[in-house]
Amino acid sequence: MSSGENILLPECEQRFHAVVGWSDPEGGHAVDLSALLLTKNRTVRSDHDMVFYNQPASVDGAVRHLGNTPSDAGAEARIAIDLESLASEVDAIGLVASIEGGTFGTLADLRLTVLGSSGADVARFDIAAASTETAFHFGELYRRDEKWRFRAVGQGWDSGLAGIATDFGIAIATDESTEETVQSEAPAERAVPAEAPALEPKAAKPVGVRTKRIKPIRLAPSMLADDASWQSARLFSISGVGVAAEQEKRATSALLSTMVAVRRFGPRWRRTWARRPGRWRPSSRCSSRWARKPSSPMD
Repeated sequence: MSSGENILLPECEQRFHAVVGWSDPEGGHAVDLSALLLTKNRTVRSDHDMVFYNQPASVDGAVRHLGNTPSDAGAEARIAIDLESLASEVDAIGLVASIEGGTFGTLADLRLTVLGSSGADVARFDIAAASTETAFHFGELYRRDEKWRFRAVGQGWDSGLAGIATDFGIAIATDESTEETVQSEAPAERAVPAEAPALEPKAAKPVGVRTKRIKPIRLAPSMLADDASWQSARLFSISGVGVAAEQEKRATSALLSTMVAVRRFGPRWRRTWARRPGRWRPSSRCSSRWARKPSSPMD
């Protein structure tokens, strides 16, 4: 496809993967793929409509950031899209990418591919004219006459992810705190105030989306086993199963079943997670034949 060209997406398909691929002859560059959920006014509804590495899923779970993986040609970044679960007021999903440590002109074989649920190519858009850009609007899935299409865009920005996100209505958080050093020729004598000075109001915390990567908290590994006879086991994989809500429901059901089947495992699991920093609150509650009402693993 060429810039500006559009195609009709298969009507039998509702789930797609958007994949940006590249090779890096110089090395040391990382490309991040993001999605912007846009209304008919070409802006986001709120800051939650930006799906990227610091905000890896939309509120409804219809758009998910899947991260980067190596590929035969170099590397690729991927986003999963479920059109059936998308809110009705979202008319387009903009697919934008940014680069760290360089510009897109340093990369080779830069492309966006849209894959169907079977993994087959639905659309491919190659960008050969990149130069000093640090962000790119590769393309978008958009709705017209109740049918979904894909449009190749290929517009670049020199202002990075923050610049392209701002143009679509995202508020970018900025650190407004500054340190000022005041130098005087001679130290002044300190006067004793007649009364305590009034407390200055604290500066409001900056709002908006932070494009600086949030470093994950590294927790020390914990053992759930009470003795050496306990063996680790993988219940089942939820990768590629529906949207985020369905994945959490299935994982919660499997965990609850294990806690019921292995009586010593349940209390041990709850004690371990109750001591972890931060708040852990599962949103899914599942029914079972052993419980009178839907429950979660922390009940």
